[in-house]
Amino acid sequence: MSLQPVILVGVGGSGSKALRTLRQTLLRRLRSAGWTDGHLPAAWQMVALDTITVADADGYPEPMLPGAQYLGMVPPATSYGSIVKSLVQSVPADMRQAAFGGWLEENIPTQVAYGAGQNRAVGRAVAAFALDRAKKRIDEAFHACTKPDTLAELARVQSLLTDDDESPKSEVMAFVITSVAGGTGSGMFVDVIEAMTAVDPEMGMRAQTILFGPDVFGPILNGAAGAGIAANTLAAVGSVTAGVWNEQPSEGTTAMYQAKGLVVSKSGSGLIPNSAGSRYNFVLGAVNAKGMPVGTMEDAYRAAGDSLAAAVADPEVMTGFRNFFRINTFENSYLANQVGDKSELVPVNVP
Repeated sequence: MSLQPVILVGVGGSGSKALRTLRQTLLRRLRSAGWTDGHLPAAWQMVALDTITVADADGYPEPMLPGAQYLGMVPPATSYGSIVKSLVQSVPADMRQAAFGGWLEENIPTQVAYGAGQNRAVGRAVAAFALDRAKKRIDEAFHACTKPDTLAELARVQSLLTDDDESPKSEVMAFVITSVAGGTGSGMFVDVIEAMTAVDPEMGMRAQTILFGPDVFGPILNGAAGAGIAANTLAAVGSVTAGVWNEQPSEGTTAMYQAKGLVVSKSGSGLIPNSAGSRYNFVLGAVNAKGMPVGTMEDAYRAAGDSLAAAVADPEVMTGFRNFFRINTFENSYLANQVGDKSELVPVNVP
């Protein structure tokens, strides 16, 4: 068993906070093992994506991520109206209805540079507008963690953390951490995974998506701040389900991607069929498998960060995660439960 390069993308406020905990947990683990560098090894790449132009602590106590690891998807002094105008004009006129009909908000009462305001449609509009920038940042992370000297550094890390002398794997494992309940993360994460797939099809198609469920936000669920949680969650689950059942994005979404230079090639490994968006999804709720409450929202972020640290830095956990969850739970169970078409019905073209 051995370590392997990992890219961790936090989308929205919840994902960014989980990354902040994850980074501190990994640094503590490395330092206790004798790591003297002041940064994480290059094989462990983190990218935080949010609508907010400038990263904000938002009352969460963990140290902020380094500036290079954060991408505010809304450029300074950019209004939501200008985002919508640019987005619509980037798509051919005959594809605009298919790309934006039914979901794109024309106007919002808030400044988008300060967040999506619990509006999933706003989060997705910002993601579509800045998808080329998100892809560029993910591409930089991918190439940073696959360089030969990066793998050599990871071998040194492995020698500190384990007794295993096996060489680190070169395959990049990707995690996306977000929430289905808010505006930014819920609206962005499916498109972010498509950007990841455009960088490397195998990595993107097998990205593990960690989703904070709506019950994690119980303290605000019934108040004004939580008014959009139910709708955001329903729409996010619908997007995930639609992606699992469709091999490619719709024509309208494809036009939107192409406008931002995304060419998504669904080659994959052949073990599972192609899909759009996230196939490997883990929902984190307010209670664990034994019915014990996780605690506050902040406790949920810490639990996710600490758990992911084990998957990143412990070869045994990583191997178990890959073999049990990814292969057995998702891939093998999918293949075992396929239902073939034995109707022998012949399609008829109706004029």
